[in-house]
Amino acid sequence: MSNEGHSSLIAKAVAEYPTLGYSILPGFFTEEELAPALSTLYETLPTPDAFVNGSAEFQESHRKNYRAGLVDWPYPSTELSLLALHPKLIELSEILLGSPDIRMYNGHVWVKYAGASYDQDHHRDYRGHTPVIASQDPEFAHVQYFILLSDVDEGNGPPMFVDNKLAENVPMHPHLAPRDAHPEFYEAEIPGVGPRGTVIAFDIDTFHRATDLKRDGASRYMLLSFFRRAEANWVAGPGRGILTEDAEWISFVENASRRQLDMLGFPAQGHRYWTEEIKQAYILRYPNADRSWLGIE
Repeated sequence: MSNEGHSSLIAKAVAEYPTLGYSILPGFFTEEELAPALSTLYETLPTPDAFVNGSAEFQESHRKNYRAGLVDWPYPSTELSLLALHPKLIELSEILLGSPDIRMYNGHVWVKYAGASYDQDHHRDYRGHTPVIASQDPEFAHVQYFILLSDVDEGNGPPMFVDNKLAENVPMHPHLAPRDAHPEFYEAEIPGVGPRGTVIAFDIDTFHRATDLKRDGASRYMLLSFFRRAEANWVAGPGRGILTEDAEWISFVENASRRQLDMLGFPAQGHRYWTEEIKQAYILRYPNADRSWLGIE
């Protein structure tokens, strides 16, 4: 995508996100930008035909468990982990959150299959992100992203969104808006469709829901990435692996830019935390990491 095309998508997000509570950005990531992650996708998730051709046990696990196809960040594929913190996503997050001082606080990658059940009531996501309630104060803002890794149309389970203006008088709690209580949401909902590379930005208090895949044999791949203002530290931290020696975590750190490490709360370059002793220990923990910003050759 040209710089002009990217700028127009940023402008679209800036215009829509504060009022609608979401913005659907087709082609946000180019095929070239997606290619490294897509080439390693099946290192992390089963293939598109895994459900159709899978064992009875595999099929039953997906029918019974809504989250059976979900893997938490960081992923076995380092390229997927890096896509969740792509510079273009960081840039958009800085703009939508109104600050350069932001953090990525969680992420998942998810495959869904026709034949399993995903249909939901409209809901707000704050219960899975914080033990408190989502604040309307922009200083404590969050933004969530659905990144489409496969083409999504109305036949393969698009997420549905409700315009915030339609829900402006609905209390923050409870988080659910069942069909019998709010039929107007289901009548006016907008599908999150688009080609792979589409990014959907939405607020933590935007009503949305998952839907079933209706086309026989269909599958759908999506990467989820969540960002917040740095001071909103009551929001859940990154997924599994950040405090472990898992190979996928080590590989991520060794391939991440300094700015991507900023997103996870690493002490800033030049911070007094970075004593010579700590620098040397850091290199022992991550022997293939970039050390130039540490001042180590």
